[in-house]
Amino acid sequence: MISESQRESYEAEGVVLIEQAFAPEWVARLTLAFDRLQSLIRTGQPLPHCGDAALRKADGDFDARTGRAHLRNAAPHDPDVHAWAMRSPAADLVAGLLGVSTVQLWYDLWFCKEAGGGVDAATPWHHDSVGHCFEGPHIPSLWIALSDVGPDDAPLLTLQGSHRDPRLFPPPYRPGKEHLPLAEGYTPIEVMQAEVAAQAARIRVWTVRSGDCLLIHPQTWHASLPQRSSVRRRLACTSRWLGTDLRFQPRPYSFNGYYHGADSLSIGARPPYDFLPSLVRSIS
Repeated sequence: MISESQRESYEAEGVVLIEQAFAPEWVARLTLAFDRLQSLIRTGQPLPHCGDAALRKADGDFDARTGRAHLRNAAPHDPDVHAWAMRSPAADLVAGLLGVSTVQLWYDLWFCKEAGGGVDAATPWHHDSVGHCFEGPHIPSLWIALSDVGPDDAPLLTLQGSHRDPRLFPPPYRPGKEHLPLAEGYTPIEVMQAEVAAQAARIRVWTVRSGDCLLIHPQTWHASLPQRSSVRRRLACTSRWLGTDLRFQPRPYSFNGYYHGADSLSIGARPPYDFLPSLVRSIS
């Protein structure tokens, strides 16, 4: 499912587009799952839980002012999202990109930007590795478009080649921690923002179709434009997957995904992790 030229694009740019990777049936199933779970969030009802105490609860939020909605950690608890994780092309895509036979799903995170959200629904520049408790290249993001994304639908932006920059930047959002000083070894996020503004020619704008996906390197700088459309929302599901070339290394801004068991890992531990289901694929 991943060609050599696509792997080369990923290595060169830090991101690659896979067109129509997910059939309309998967798109519809994920969309319905999001709407069903978001309806519970917006009416103050509890989200379902699979009953396994080792797994973190699903949660989410909705901001009526900006039209931004989020859903987190749905795959372990919702049967439709779990079916997607186990039976869709997702694991094959990640394993094919990394050239490994075993991948493990770390967490899922959903973004919805309702029609008319405006400038406040833009996503600022950041990279994902700062939020991981792993160090290494084998934790790509799989970003799936569940709606068509045109130039007015808050398209994703990436800075070509930024994955080769080793600096770490704090996340742009630190609810409840904004007052804390910058952690040692981190570069202020304002530096990233200034450097992006000075290198506009390297910015890639991703207008895509429903069912397309992007595989994004954990160090790649990315953001989104505002949601300018007044007629349709932008809905996407992103998930993080673990390959083999990484090790457990908690950071000041990181969290541990679905599984409480990650808290007991030794620094430097490598996959596979016995508290995570392994999805094994044959890679030719």
